[in-house]
Amino acid sequence: MNTKAENSLERKIPRRNLLKTLGLGFLLGSAVGNKQLSAERKHRRDFTAMWTHACSLQVEYPDRLENISRKAFHTRIKGKPNTSNWIHFPIPTPVVGTWMTSPSGLKVEGKSLEYRRHKVTKIFVHFRSASVDAKVVSVHLHDGQKQIADFSGLNLFGENPFKGFSLPEDPEVYQGLCLSVAVEFGKDLRWIEFHSAGADFYLPA
Repeated sequence: MNTKAENSLERKIPRRNLLKTLGLGFLLGSAVGNKQLSAERKHRRDFTAMWTHACSLQVEYPDRLENISRKAFHTRIKGKPNTSNWIHFPIPTPVVGTWMTSPSGLKVEGKSLEYRRHKVTKIFVHFRSASVDAKVVSVHLHDGQKQIADFSGLNLFGENPFKGFSLPEDPEVYQGLCLSVAVEFGKDLRWIEFHSAGADFYLPA
């Protein structure tokens, strides 16, 4: 690993901008939506970002692929000409968080343990593709068997580091999340490289 290059990169990118790039701009007061949701976000008790490496992805229709290569730094997929496919990422999912109703150090006798379900507020995909002939057209999010987000009508290709999608209603999480990416392949340069995928969660007060 090139330590000098990494240090140089850190000096060039202000910490505040880096946090925003990684999806933590949420912590800096960028909450959107209605007043009730904004107030809830301001009074959250916890914030968690969970990611998975692209080595974990699953292809829904492997017979439509010309090639798939899993490396330590990405998974590259080349589709057969004029096909489409779904790429699925299992996201590590915190479901329930707990805390005591009043601080008491290590003493828990007589104290009530409260819990809340985590809410998911934003999802991310880090990828790049060779050309418009390998483009992302939809991103879905499922909690178990239930679809909780649908971002369709996309036309994403080329460099897309940490492409984020904000969920308008911050749904509660009940099971485990699957982030699904629909890719369309054309005739010419048809490869796409996935690096990682993730989600931002918080615990409402």
